[in-house]
Amino acid sequence: MDAVEWNELEEFLFARAMEHDSPQLFRLAGQYLISSRMIRPGVILVLRRVATARARARDETWTRVAHLLTERRRAELDLLLVPDAYLGRARLAWPGIGPTSQRAEALFRYPLGAVRSQAVSARFGSEVRTQVCFLVPVG
Repeated sequence: MDAVEWNELEEFLFARAMEHDSPQLFRLAGQYLISSRMIRPGVILVLRRVATARARARDETWTRVAHLLTERRRAELDLLLVPDAYLGRARLAWPGIGPTSQRAEALFRYPLGAVRSQAVSARFGSEVRTQVCFLVPVG
């Protein structure tokens, strides 16, 4: 492969990495090489290009959103990683997990109760959160 073909592959991988960073990027590189009728290089060379595209996409993403991250917003995002005693896990993890039973209280507690308490807490202050957490299971 010549330099032009490598650049085309790198731009293709960068565009896909900007769309979504998934383990399928290597497979997409192989499909791109086949569809372009390019001679496929060694696996290590393609893996390096995939890693470079991911790093470049991560840097580009940071460049695009860096101005949005105020100190307050950074603190809020850091709180997503702190385990919540009410939920039993970090707030970043709970949206992907559903209710543990079909009872109404479980449905309200997970994750709707946390959403309601967080929204009210953000709007009215943390002192109201305790009352909302008490009222949410009631409906």
